[in-house]
Amino acid sequence: GKIVPVKPINEQFTLCKCFVMALGKNVNKTSISKDAVDDALPSLFNVPVVGHLYEDEDGNVRLGGHDMVLEKDEDGKYKFRVVTVPYGTVPQQENVHYEEVEEKVVFKKEDYILKDNDNHKMYWLVNNSLKNEMEPIMMEMEKSCITTLDMPHEGQEFGYVLEGKIKLHLGNKSYVISKGESFYFTTDKTHYLENIFEGVSKIIWVSSPPNF
Repeated sequence: GKIVPVKPINEQFTLCKCFVMALGKNVNKTSISKDAVDDALPSLFNVPVVGHLYEDEDGNVRLGGHDMVLEKDEDGKYKFRVVTVPYGTVPQQENVHYEEVEEKVVFKKEDYILKDNDNHKMYWLVNNSLKNEMEPIMMEMEKSCITTLDMPHEGQEFGYVLEGKIKLHLGNKSYVISKGESFYFTTDKTHYLENIFEGVSKIIWVSSPPNF
């Protein structure tokens, strides 16, 4: 999601605009009508909003998911660190409204959304993919980088290694994928990627339905 600052309220809070959802068919195979959304609008107010806030390379504030990162401590042990924080709420008096969004077909480099983490960069190649069936990203992984552990969920994922060499950890098995090779799996097991190349590995990674 993208958060657009509107105006400062005080030193602690800024009024922002955030796109919440799309009407019609959703990636989980449900269809949400405008009448259903109108009926549910009261439940939107005065509820804490939580997520992973970060800045892209252009300084724009972006909203991630309920993210965790997998880190290695000085003893060589891995642990998860939660990067999700509460960052606001929807005031009762706020004007919730609908906007028409034109379907975009061609996406150029300036349309990509960058999430710059400590040891890897993620580029969302289609910036409206949350309402689509697939979510393609390009990832640049530094040496020894390990991605966040994904828990089992509905869907499938595909990847293609553009540069370097990675290891896919899928359940209790692991697979080595080199430059020019690809992977494809059903996401019913825990899974994550590890860069085992001596330099940067670059991959195209596609999730269906969107999950990144």
